[in-house]
Amino acid sequence: MPPVKLRARSHSYSHLNCWFAKWRLLSITLMGAVLPVFGVISDEGMSMTPLVALSEQKSTDWKLINDTVMGGVSNSLLDISADIATFSGHLSLEQNGGFASTRISISQVIPSELNLIRIHVKGDGRTYQLRLRTDDSWDSFSYSHPFKTEKDRWVSIEFKADDFIPVYRGRTLDAPQLNYADIKQVGFLLADKQAGDFALSFKNIELIDSNRDK
Repeated sequence: MPPVKLRARSHSYSHLNCWFAKWRLLSITLMGAVLPVFGVISDEGMSMTPLVALSEQKSTDWKLINDTVMGGVSNSLLDISADIATFSGHLSLEQNGGFASTRISISQVIPSELNLIRIHVKGDGRTYQLRLRTDDSWDSFSYSHPFKTEKDRWVSIEFKADDFIPVYRGRTLDAPQLNYADIKQVGFLLADKQAGDFALSFKNIELIDSNRDK
């Protein structure tokens, strides 16, 4: 970036205001240069940071947990290509089955001021669940919230912490309200009692500070 030249101070208010405006512009420019280290600013003016950055992951980083763990026969896979993940497979209701899921562990420290999760998804018209866990266990309760997709169309959906309900194997639990700073795992689950093929594509999952600039 070329150096910004500032005029010498003057006792006139016009020159002083001009100097102050240029100093403010330089400060903003420098702030913008370091901002991506801590997060980014969306086009709505909100501070964001990736909760799940697909560019840093491999398909094998995502666990697949289907109803086969309890005798069902549903199957699924997850593929990442060009920073887009696709969770797909076949949901079967045979042998008391009926769910397919994928999840990934989160290791980064989540700033407490980030109060929204935003997902960008393209689905098949079916209803999926965003599931969050506050421990590293594969068989523990999760915080769940359903969302409906639009067939072959990208949509953005935002979630507040109090949107999520603690559940375990289909039962609602009495558990503390979710705190985003405690998230250890994030994933998706399909259990809509409709047998058949499914596909859910998603981009980076983002955490947002919706209170910025208010």
